[in-house]
Amino acid sequence: MSILQSGNTMSPWGQETEINNARSDAFLLGRAAGCGLLSSSRDLADCLRGIDAYRLTVAINAVLLQTTNNIPLGPVVDGDFFLSKSRSLLNMGQFKRCNVILGSTADDGTIVTARAYPSELLADVPVSDYETFTEKLAQFTYTYSNDVIVRAIQQQYVDWKERDDDSTNYFYDFVNVATDEAFLCPAEYMGRAYSKAGLSVYRALFNHKPEQSTWPDRLVKWRGVAHSEDNPFTFGRGFNPDRGHTFSSDEATLSLAMMEYYTNFAKTGNPNQNSDGDVVESEWEPFTLTEPYMKELKPKLGNLIGFRASYCAMHNNLIPDLITNTGT
Repeated sequence: MSILQSGNTMSPWGQETEINNARSDAFLLGRAAGCGLLSSSRDLADCLRGIDAYRLTVAINAVLLQTTNNIPLGPVVDGDFFLSKSRSLLNMGQFKRCNVILGSTADDGTIVTARAYPSELLADVPVSDYETFTEKLAQFTYTYSNDVIVRAIQQQYVDWKERDDDSTNYFYDFVNVATDEAFLCPAEYMGRAYSKAGLSVYRALFNHKPEQSTWPDRLVKWRGVAHSEDNPFTFGRGFNPDRGHTFSSDEATLSLAMMEYYTNFAKTGNPNQNSDGDVVESEWEPFTLTEPYMKELKPKLGNLIGFRASYCAMHNNLIPDLITNTGT
């Protein structure tokens, strides 16, 4: 069994497919860590091994601030250890056979948006005009290769009846793009591959904005149901008074339900049934090709079907075809 939350093998930020980019990022890390202008991979590795963990973390964050369309220093598709792109491996059926839970939060993409719009980090009401939205799509979508990609994304996300209104705010359109591209739709693709292989797939959408956030209160007030907000509920953090985290009554109920689902799954491969054969009160429907269910994790548990299917069809099918057919 495997539980993958807000990231999986299809996440565009989870692998580097260009060796030259990986090498460039590695030497950028070396310079940020104080290794100087090196040219040899061996010399770089020797230097980095001597850097303490704190200094290396600071250097990694410095590299992150200098990059846009990728998360640097991830696994590299090198043809030796990482044999091929994840999409190809899934399509060929070269993956571990096991039941999976694939989860996302409703606004996972605000963590990407915070990188793209640093000027809005402290804003109560963040804004973006159309020109800035277009610029950020080119800089911070992981699949960007040319302006055809940007136009395709805009076609799907822009409310065109408002396009000629200069006061239209495109900020949350970017949040939706980032959430879909980086988190939600990779889970859709992986879920479909596993379902095609005859494996049990369960998808989850954490859709409750907690009363006590894992994010600093004054920072990114527009974060919504942000990346990592599900963690305290998954692990019952609010039940431990030593952790400095509390749950409301509804949140305690939600956390108990989530812990029951995940514990059942870890033991039996089915979130609905424990090892004694007892079943949960609110059934978690499996995700299949013909019935793409998703469990909505919120105080009043719900079931979604075909959630954002048209958006994921664009990210998972159209965009890769456009990249291939536009020659970049």
